[in-house]
Amino acid sequence: MVDKKTKRDSAVSEHEAEKKVTINLECCVCRKYISGMIVQALGKNWHPHHFICFKCKEPITSSKFNLHDGNAYCESDYAQMFLKKCYGCNLPIRDVVVQAMGQNWHTEHFVCCACGTKLANQSYYERENNPFCTTCYEEKFCPRCTLCNKPIVDTAVLALGNCWHQGCFKCNNCNEPISDTSFELYREKAVCSDCGKLLRKLKVDTTAF
Repeated sequence: MVDKKTKRDSAVSEHEAEKKVTINLECCVCRKYISGMIVQALGKNWHPHHFICFKCKEPITSSKFNLHDGNAYCESDYAQMFLKKCYGCNLPIRDVVVQAMGQNWHTEHFVCCACGTKLANQSYYERENNPFCTTCYEEKFCPRCTLCNKPIVDTAVLALGNCWHQGCFKCNNCNEPISDTSFELYREKAVCSDCGKLLRKLKVDTTAF
């Protein structure tokens, strides 16, 4: 299982530009008076067609824009140039960034590859560079207990050529879990050491393991 974390991508670069009608204010670009619509942003006054994105050079028509190294960017160009890209869709991540398996993800794209369950803030397994929820991983890849046929997700007992849950590998005589590392066979069934000793006293042949 691989650790993961989520975080919100920085939004401190986002600003708002105020637009209103005015007269007799000077544009900071052309130094001419502005008559009609004005854009007020970054503490300055602009003609609407002079307040442009540093990348695409198109007027920023939205009320919101982003600032990087003192330059204004439209939201689209800023996202493409500076935001982290989702490993699942290769598009910018504008909100919460899920960091897992050495990659960045949208919350809705970091999912179990088998069932599609969202894995953000959940335990998960990684296998061959694919994420799995715990249920799918255990069902697909964990060994199954010989007695109950359920996945073994912790310590397995390997005995008689099979896998067992620790609580499922029981003495065939007293029906208690065999906790010792050694056991014996009675009529091809496992018995604990204590029952093995008892059966030997009763002159019953057992085979030690």
